[in-house]
Order: sequence, then C-alpha cells, then structure tokens
Amino acid sequence: MQVKHVATHKPEFIDATTSIQAVAEIMRETGCGCLPVGDDSKQKLVGIVTDRDIVLKAVAQGKDLGAKVSDIATEKVFYCFEDDEISDILHNMKQHQIQRLVVLKDQSSKQFRGMITLSDIARKCTDGGAMSEGIAQCCKPYH
Repeated sequence: MQVKHVATHKPEFIDATTSIQAVAEIMRETGCGCLPVGDDSKQKLVGIVTDRDIVLKAVAQGKDLGAKVSDIATEKVFYCFEDDEISDILHNMKQHQIQRLVVLKDQSSKQFRGMITLSDIARKCTDGGAMSEGIAQCCKPYH
C-alpha cells in the first residue's frame, strides 16, 4: 500500500511567526500533536512542531509563550513521498525512532502533501503480521 492512501492530507499548516501559545491552542482544538511550520507564503515547509517540542523547549525552559513557534520548531524534517510503500517508510521510522513523517508529492517538486503517522498506518493497514511488527518496532522506547 502506498503512503498517499494512508496519509492525512492537508493538515493544519501554521506560519513560522505564529505564537507558541496559539499553536498549542490549535493543537488542542484539532486534537493534533504535530503541525507543519511554513514560511510567510505558506508554500515552503521550514520545520515541524510537536506537543513535545512545546513542553520541552518552551514550557519546561520558561520560554515566553508569545514567542514565535519557529524558535522551537524542529528544522530537520524526516519525510517520505506519496508514492512510497508503507513497508519502506516503516523501516525508516524504525531506524530513526520517529512516529510521523511529512509527505511530499515527489522528489523533484518536494511539494507538501500532508503527514503520515504510526496511528494512520495502524488504522488503515490491517495486513497483520509484518505491518503490525513494523509498527511495534517503531514504538519501542529509545531511552
């Protein structure tokens, strides 16, 4: 099965200048723990921010929640392409111990298409065996 059949397409896309507080509120309202962060034109992905980033890089360090989300966003973004096979991206997720990937259209355009998470895969891919084992491997604690 390909990523494009499983991914969440067009998740909330936030501007890099949005406040950390506003991002936390968007996450609460949408039930989403990870949001893509874009530049002013919202055409270019500049990073992602997770609920964990907000807790560890802002709240726990006493950072002003009115600060820009770009101050705490993760710039190194792991990604896949919408035509990639789920089994291949599970291998990458396991290797890097990550639970979500940005989905891009293709290698030449790198146009943002959405996000894919282990939850998306678990809900939509029910082949049992190999897929379940792949998800379990990605979820192992890494510390």
